[in-house]
Amino acid sequence: MGKSARGGVQLAVDPAKDPAKDIGGANMNHLPRGRFVVAVAADMEGLGGTQAFIDLAAQLPGGEQIPAWIEQNKNIASAIQFAIYPSKLGVVGGGILNDAAMWIATTDSAKAKSVMEQWILSLSGEIDGQKREATWEKDRVLKSGMTTDAYAIKDIALPKNAQPARKSNPMERIARSLIYGPKGPNGFVKTFPDGLYVTFSQRPDVMEKAANCATGANALESDAVLGALRGWMMPKPDALAFVGVGSLLNVVRQAANAFPMGIMEIPDAPPDLEPIAFGLSVNGGHIETSTMVPTNVIGVVVTAYADRKEAEQGEQEDEADGAATSDAVSKSSNKPTPNGARQQADEKIPATKNP
Repeated sequence: MGKSARGGVQLAVDPAKDPAKDIGGANMNHLPRGRFVVAVAADMEGLGGTQAFIDLAAQLPGGEQIPAWIEQNKNIASAIQFAIYPSKLGVVGGGILNDAAMWIATTDSAKAKSVMEQWILSLSGEIDGQKREATWEKDRVLKSGMTTDAYAIKDIALPKNAQPARKSNPMERIARSLIYGPKGPNGFVKTFPDGLYVTFSQRPDVMEKAANCATGANALESDAVLGALRGWMMPKPDALAFVGVGSLLNVVRQAANAFPMGIMEIPDAPPDLEPIAFGLSVNGGHIETSTMVPTNVIGVVVTAYADRKEAEQGEQEDEADGAATSDAVSKSSNKPTPNGARQQADEKIPATKNP
């Protein structure tokens, strides 16, 4: 099946202040089932509250980007589920988050949406020569008849003191485009009695697919492969993460090709390769982690390493052959030839005078 690892630590705590708990744990019952790049879920209560979740997320790449409205309203969300799915438009055409969806569980979805709207609109203004324009549209009707709110954030370069507008850093533009696509941050927000969905593009099919599993139907929670991987983990993890290695490598390959002069060797892997699984449980003073790496993923890593070593060996052999050839040519050019010797002898014989 693969390689699994468990780890844990026991902290000295006061049982009265931090008692052991037995709650539902994190799940992915609101994320559409399908091939994904990464899927994560967190139970705020299980982790010790929203602040504990924020502190944990800050330790992960990009985790410091938790929206301020969540941090400022710590009691509004009880759980979060988030997944990035491969986009038909590709990374360059639509951005990494083009097909992403996030579910925020809350007992007051109307308030959560209102707080999010206020935060989005507060992003408008002028920052470092850039005009940021944030908009929020209520009750947009999609072709399917579904109604949803829509948001968009645009950055516009402004001239200053009759000078040309400040040009943004090319790498910043590339990174922003890779994440959000050429249109920049935009998406839909739709409420349900027990939470709300947020998308990161205004593609109706992304929101409709998410909304169709709002009741838990056809969700990642019922995926057979993920269920098998969870069998190697703790029964009720407070945080879960799955990394679709095949899809992730494809995204990385597309992103690498988008950078000027970016040359990266990305190993090949089938898109349906089993994901790597991570789990975290916090119960009283006991913290436990679990990791499961499927055998096929290990095989991809081993093959990539072997291919790299073979390529390096080939490069070294080519360099050695080139050096040997260069030495041979150099020695050959320095060796006197018969014609050269005859020419030197002729130069030593004085010219014969005519009688």
